[in-house]
Amino acid sequence: MSNSFKPVSAAALTLALMAMLGALALPVAAQDEAEPGYGDWQMRCEILVDETAAGLALPVAAQDEAEPGYGDWQMRCEILVDETEQCALTQFVRDEDREGLWLRAYAFRPAGGDGTVLLSVLVPLQVILTEKLGLRIDRSDLLRFDFITCAIDGCLVSIELSETLRAALGAGREALFIYYFERDVGVGIPVSLDGLAAGLEALP
Repeated sequence: MSNSFKPVSAAALTLALMAMLGALALPVAAQDEAEPGYGDWQMRCEILVDETAAGLALPVAAQDEAEPGYGDWQMRCEILVDETEQCALTQFVRDEDREGLWLRAYAFRPAGGDGTVLLSVLVPLQVILTEKLGLRIDRSDLLRFDFITCAIDGCLVSIELSETLRAALGAGREALFIYYFERDVGVGIPVSLDGLAAGLEALP
């Protein structure tokens, strides 16, 4: 399989980061509360459900709503600060035998975008960025994608899905994502593709 994926434009990337279900923006309710100031700094507080990747967890209020499942993927929707709705298919995988090894994947159409589906993957900090993120779908050739940013919650890769990659993901059984804490020593995290094709069709 050839790596025929287009780079994400600056506008799409901005929308993608804003859409990461709370990663870069507090919920509307939290924004309305008084926030104490310390000089040029503001104190912000939020109650999150998932402490492992807190920046990408949904607020408690949003977690209470029914979330339709598509195989091993969940559909989550949130009202962003600009009052647009952003929905994403999401799957979180943690290695039960090795502490600190996890991965969170999101597939979504950025609100206000052109309908293109993005696949964003968050992995732990301290990965070697120059080794990139590897992706192998079932027994296909290994693909590699650049990291675009790191924050307190982890390091992020955002991929604009081509028709080729979307079809491969939809037809596959498992995606193995590989990241590196040491050169040439990869950590493989398997992500189930069960339900992804149906979930992508259902994305608003």
